[in-house]
Amino acid sequence: MALSTAIEIEAFADKLTESADMLHAKTVAAAAKKLISHEVAQQAFEQASILRQEANSFYIDAAQKVLQDLDMSQDEILGIIDKAKSHIELIDKIEEGLVIVTQLLDLVAKVQSADIKGVISVTKELKNQFKD
Repeated sequence: MALSTAIEIEAFADKLTESADMLHAKTVAAAAKKLISHEVAQQAFEQASILRQEANSFYIDAAQKVLQDLDMSQDEILGIIDKAKSHIELIDKIEEGLVIVTQLLDLVAKVQSADIKGVISVTKELKNQFKD
């Protein structure tokens, strides 16, 4: 069945995004050469934007699919991210914040690649780091 895994959903979203990016690039080039009217350019930009928004909804679907396969709730993951934000708010050295953001970006990458074991590993690291 098509679009049944997080990876398939993300690949679909990637293709939509690539199409939106191509329309945007072609529109910019055509507008620069005055090959299209302002109105046509505006319509093309709006359509590309809508296509990107739709792609983003599929990225969200892919992330939700990954999270469904985890043995933790969305509230638990959001709680970890909220603790990271609170920790960043309290730090004195920006380098500490960069370490935390790097871990959050690693979490994002694991979710995007549907790496369940990686998501679990990163969330455990973050939990341990923010124990009171």
